[in-house]
Amino acid sequence: MSMESLLVKAQDYEMPAVKNALDIVVIGCGGAGNNTVTRLNMMGLDSVRTIALNTDAHHLHERVKADRKMLIGRSLTKGMGAGGKPEIGERAAEYSIDEIAEAIGKPDIAFISAGMGGGTGTGSAHIAAEVARKAGAIVIGMVTKPFSVEGGQRAESAKYGIRRLKEVADSVIVLENDRLLQIVPRLQIELAFTVMDTLVADVINNLSDALVNTSTMNIDFADFKRVMSEQGEATILYGERSIADVNALVKETLSTRFMNTDIKGARAALVHFTVGTNSSASVKTVYHVLDELTKDMDPEANIIFGLRQSAEYDGKMKVLMVVTGIEKSAGYVGRGTNMVAGGILR
Repeated sequence: MSMESLLVKAQDYEMPAVKNALDIVVIGCGGAGNNTVTRLNMMGLDSVRTIALNTDAHHLHERVKADRKMLIGRSLTKGMGAGGKPEIGERAAEYSIDEIAEAIGKPDIAFISAGMGGGTGTGSAHIAAEVARKAGAIVIGMVTKPFSVEGGQRAESAKYGIRRLKEVADSVIVLENDRLLQIVPRLQIELAFTVMDTLVADVINNLSDALVNTSTMNIDFADFKRVMSEQGEATILYGERSIADVNALVKETLSTRFMNTDIKGARAALVHFTVGTNSSASVKTVYHVLDELTKDMDPEANIIFGLRQSAEYDGKMKVLMVVTGIEKSAGYVGRGTNMVAGGILR
């Protein structure tokens, strides 16, 4: 068979639409977490279940869209919120822990989304994470830190919430609101929180889609579990550019970090590409971008990548990179070599 005829056969082949049997739940804790699950529902994502936990009845019932909405600690807060006190949010979750456990069920993966520094999200996130982990799930925390101008008390509360979440979650991805001031310095403050909410929802959307729905290169659940279970810090990198300028895409992705840390020496990464249905993104192009993004990681780094096609991205390429196993004091050590695509070692 000639190469030309092989290519024709390949182009005529259409991947059957098959869903992997994974139960993925997204638990939004407090206002910011509720915003995440609302955005996921607005995206029409059917590969995850969404649960919204809140102590504020008005916010929960009037502004939140989720598969299940739960007013926690009803007898404690009377539906009036936690007043910015993490201890109230924690007690509210403990009061409702049986209901939370019933709603969570026994998922394979649980994403815990919350804004750290307030009351409900800060206090309840680690309770929800612990329930999900006891149920057997891989637990991924995705939380935001407050702007530094919001004051020392919120910063201290955020540290407490993140520490408690790290004690029970497999991995905690911390997004720093202050990074927005460097990445998009002219952004109006009222849009800043919306940007973070959208980013968190987009990350969960892309990872869930790559795990559940058939695409050109899927991310294998076992690989996902291994990467997300790495100890150390974790962060997200994000970039979107014309397919004609992949070097600019690499530069943008490496500079758009939502945590003030360096990925040099990191031990693992999930890299998800989105390209157009009529894309000119060749295997060589994808590997070039992947190589540039990961060259400063640990020489034995576990690098998993997937790719999907969407007509929305014709002429463009989007990169979403979740980096785990980051050491705060890590220096330059060289290139990661263990690259896996669609569960197949390359």
